[in-house]
Amino acid sequence: MLRTVIKIPPFTFSLVLMSLFTFIAAACSNPTPLTSVQITPEFEPTASSGQVADLPASMPQFLPGQQLRFEHISVEDGLSQNSGLAILQDSNGFMWFGTQDGLNKYDGQNFTVYKHDPDNSNSLSDNWILAIHEDHLGALWIGTLNGGLDRYDRELDQFSHYQHDPDNPQSLSHNEVLAIHEDPDGVLWIGTRRGLDRFVSETESFTHYQHNPDDAQSLSADAVQSIHKTRDGILWVGTEGGGLNRFNLETQTFTHFSNDPDDPQSLSDDNVWVIYEDTFEALWLGTNGGLDRFDKESGTFAHFINNPYDPQGLSHNSVRAIYKDPLGALWIGTDGGGLDRFDRETETFTNYQNDPSDPHSLSHYAVYEIYQDREGVLWIGTNGGGLNKLFLGGLNFAYFNFNPNDPNSLSNNDIRGIYEDQSGTLWIGTNGGLNKLNRRTGQWLHYQHDPDDPFSLSSNVIGDVYEDQEGLLWIGTYDNGLNSFDPETERFTRYQDDPNDPTSFKGSTVTEIYQDQKGILWIGTLEGGLNRYDQERGSITHYQTDPNDPDSINSNSVYSIYEDKQGWLWIGTFGDGLNKFDRENEIFTLYQSDSKDPRSLSNNLVLVIFIDREGTLWIGTAGGLNKFDSQTETFTHYRENEGLPNDLVVGILEDEQGNLWLSTNHGLSRFDPKTETFKNFDVTNGIQSNEFNGLAYHKSNSGEMFFGGIRGLNAFFPDRIQENNPYIPPIALTRLTQGGEDIDLGHTLNHVTEFTLNWPDNYFEFEFAALSFAQPEKNQYAYILEGFDKNWNEIGTRNYGKYTNLPGGTYTLRMKGSNNDGVWNEMGTSLEITIVPPFWETWWFRATLILVVLGGAIGGYRLRVRSLEARGRELETQVVSRTRELAALNAVASVVSRSLDLERVLTNSLDKTL
Repeated sequence: MLRTVIKIPPFTFSLVLMSLFTFIAAACSNPTPLTSVQITPEFEPTASSGQVADLPASMPQFLPGQQLRFEHISVEDGLSQNSGLAILQDSNGFMWFGTQDGLNKYDGQNFTVYKHDPDNSNSLSDNWILAIHEDHLGALWIGTLNGGLDRYDRELDQFSHYQHDPDNPQSLSHNEVLAIHEDPDGVLWIGTRRGLDRFVSETESFTHYQHNPDDAQSLSADAVQSIHKTRDGILWVGTEGGGLNRFNLETQTFTHFSNDPDDPQSLSDDNVWVIYEDTFEALWLGTNGGLDRFDKESGTFAHFINNPYDPQGLSHNSVRAIYKDPLGALWIGTDGGGLDRFDRETETFTNYQNDPSDPHSLSHYAVYEIYQDREGVLWIGTNGGGLNKLFLGGLNFAYFNFNPNDPNSLSNNDIRGIYEDQSGTLWIGTNGGLNKLNRRTGQWLHYQHDPDDPFSLSSNVIGDVYEDQEGLLWIGTYDNGLNSFDPETERFTRYQDDPNDPTSFKGSTVTEIYQDQKGILWIGTLEGGLNRYDQERGSITHYQTDPNDPDSINSNSVYSIYEDKQGWLWIGTFGDGLNKFDRENEIFTLYQSDSKDPRSLSNNLVLVIFIDREGTLWIGTAGGLNKFDSQTETFTHYRENEGLPNDLVVGILEDEQGNLWLSTNHGLSRFDPKTETFKNFDVTNGIQSNEFNGLAYHKSNSGEMFFGGIRGLNAFFPDRIQENNPYIPPIALTRLTQGGEDIDLGHTLNHVTEFTLNWPDNYFEFEFAALSFAQPEKNQYAYILEGFDKNWNEIGTRNYGKYTNLPGGTYTLRMKGSNNDGVWNEMGTSLEITIVPPFWETWWFRATLILVVLGGAIGGYRLRVRSLEARGRELETQVVSRTRELAALNAVASVVSRSLDLERVLTNSLDKTL
């Protein structure tokens, strides 16, 4: 512990005064601020160093053809360089990234960059980082390209160096450190350009294992790229050019596995970049010849190699990184083919590459590192494209979009109609034609208008897609009428508006297609009103507005249709309100918005109509969500003020729990009709965009929901949506400053628990971080200075604060934070702060001052008493003197009186006067 303690010794009265004047003289000069620090002991790993969140078992499976949305972190965000070659989350919760130009520590908002300083022997030895490892004692080990091996002391913020010394055979074998591995026994193994090293911690020396051409049981090659000790206690060593080695720790001998062109079950390539053991104890190897799965019992290798003609094969043969996620899938990083996800059940790969037209695609084709943190965030380091981040725990919404570089994707991102047919095939209408997705294989098939083929789709601008009870697919277009599609012949039949035929279909802009309980098909259009198609009779009946008939439909712009349990047909119009259609009497009843009636329809633009399992009618409008009370024929409104993300509601579906899922113009929302509460999801949760399209919603027979918008399609099972990110983030103090300048405490902030500031430096600023990386921009913060504040300062997403002109005393600064879903670390972190006040506010100064005043008062009193006593004595002396003088005079007078005839004198004096 480093602590400065000030003690005031007892003083006599005169010494106090002397010390007081001395202190005043010193205070008038420019003093150096007094700081004292208490530090925490060396790291002891515990399970509580950041609670590990398990990904939910209900997390949706990856779907064939599904796209992923990656978040990018690059030099523009503070990363020192765009090659993320090594990634680690330390026991405190910080992320560390090794690049070609420095070591980076990341707290979710800010980077701390460590670089080599030739004038500082305790700085990083080299800026090019190849490996990072934290040992069981909490020490960070850094492998560099030219500076050897560094050990970082997080308490003192210093690096110790282990480098090759030609004169010391027990030094590091080479200064290029390619790999670092700690086995279960705590032994550190170092892979270098000149062999394998075992670090002897007691003597801080290295034991070397190198290739010897005269020894067949030595290491097969000196460049050690990967090291892994399996659960059965075998140490495996991957080399560059020498294949795979199995090291027998007892006999200190190596067994070699290399490529044999004549043996198809041998290692695919002798460059072994990565070794990974999965939970099934299978050994996976990344080589320059593809991905290998090694059977340790038989000593044979199964190969997964790139086939340019197989879209579900490995994207590239240079495999640089391997990681298995909690769902059992392998993520494969390649040097040239981007990122692959390997499904071990189907033994197929899904590839993710950079798409310049998609800002959320993988940032670069060369993936060198894959790492998952304790929260479930997958970090992908690339060689030139910075870092990519993917929160696996937040992949609630499968995402499909148009990829111009992949013909096996959507034809267009602007989604309109969606329908899953009886066979499980998904049909999607877009602004670029009709799409058919085979859910099992992930294969897309596109149907588009061909002006030379009358049996092709009538238009590429699709409005709605619907399958009738007979299995016939109906497609409405936005500019050329209605189509039916026969899946067997794959031909389209067109139903178009013919002004010369009064029995023809009316309208060219088809909005809604709906089949009622009796099998009648109802088709709404934006300009032709409502069409009733009787398939048995082959006849079409038109319902259009008639100014002379008050019982007719009030508008020809029909946008939504739904039938209730009583058989009423509800028709929503595009700006003219809601109609209820009595089909027996062919009477339309109108409901419109009335500004004078708060219980009327909230808005006349009716975009979606839905009836839930309880029979309640819900209407989505441009003025929010409406619930219709059939008894009173009034509407209850739910708008942004009630929690709806946006008042433009374009889609409504109901899940198995009775919740309504609403697509809007600003995200997706789940509404609980019982509690009347909303849970909103935006683009940061993985939805295609905050803007969804009308008609682009569908629920399949399996309960899966689909919503489409301007940037693609989302699919999800509502019961698999992760409610909240359960991860409780560690809280760390990240900066302590005065006037913007860092306070030098002599130790890193992680190890400081208290410090002291001396007046006039009785102020400070601070920053802290909740180490949750899923969506750090949504993390919440609060702090309190106990002894000064009465309540917590809740500061939202802001993670800093300051205090000025603090009175002398001891305070405790407490800081807490939450993750993106508002799960708080209530314990947080704390720091004890002592403010030494100016001398005139100290107790000893005040005591001295009191003593001075009391002494002065007592002295003054005594002087006054003495003065009075002296005056009394003086007066007494004067009285005695005067008394003596009077006595003497009296005696003289008596003598004179006796010697004179007083009567005669008086008589003579009287006679003279008369």
